[in-house]
Amino acid sequence: MNKLVSIVLPTYNGNDFLKKSIDSCLTQTYQNIELIIVNDCSTDNTEEIILSYKDHRIKYIKNETNQRLPRSLNIGFNIAYGDYLTWTSDDNFYKSDAIEKMVFNLENENADLVFAPYFTINNDDKITGERKVGKQENVLIDNVVKACFLYKKEMHQKLEGYNPSLFLVEDYDFWIRAAFENYKFSPLQEKLYYYRFHDNSLTETRRNDISKALFGLLKQYEVLFRSNNKSTYLKSKFYMKLASLAIANNESAFEYYKKGIIKNPISIFRKITLKIIINISKAL
Repeated sequence: MNKLVSIVLPTYNGNDFLKKSIDSCLTQTYQNIELIIVNDCSTDNTEEIILSYKDHRIKYIKNETNQRLPRSLNIGFNIAYGDYLTWTSDDNFYKSDAIEKMVFNLENENADLVFAPYFTINNDDKITGERKVGKQENVLIDNVVKACFLYKKEMHQKLEGYNPSLFLVEDYDFWIRAAFENYKFSPLQEKLYYYRFHDNSLTETRRNDISKALFGLLKQYEVLFRSNNKSTYLKSKFYMKLASLAIANNESAFEYYKKGIIKNPISIFRKITLKIIINISKAL
């Protein structure tokens, strides 16, 4: 018996690409899904698009007040019946066999979380690039899971969903917590998703805010990373990443740079080092 997959689709003024996103969920080769659409107080014709569908697999929630992304995700997942969970954005879409292949991997690899690389596209659905995924051990160096994933419901319940206070980095925080709880990550090699970059996307409109939120998130996890049994090489990369984010947010990079060099002296030859040194010299 195929297990139920719950897909949460949060949307806010997503009328430009929402239909494509919904269609990509409903036309999956893996048909045992429920699609939970959470309308976060849209002011365009988002609701009209949603109500035009008569598919019994759709559940529609309309927030009375704007909740933003992490709370909208939690609202959707709170009514999910699926054994396996995922969420997608209103401007992105799946390949037709994405869910089928992720379910197969999740079950056959005895994993808790599977995730796949994807194509980047523009407003006209033209492919502009691709994004790779990474290893679980590198989760504090990079958001290794990224945008296309499927995980077991019990993992979501144990982690108590997404942190509402971490808007813009709520997904990254979720993967970090999952990694450090030793849930099994299983990366796929095939691209199964299309991630759209456009002028109105969160990625484009909130770049500075995302950088600030990411810097705060990684500083929050510094103690956890330092106490964990990671290689000195990974610890050095982590501190160099913090140094780079400090520069981007006009903060001092010296302490992070120093820790990175102590952990791995050869890192002084990395490209980021010159920027960090310039940043440090300006602060003197």
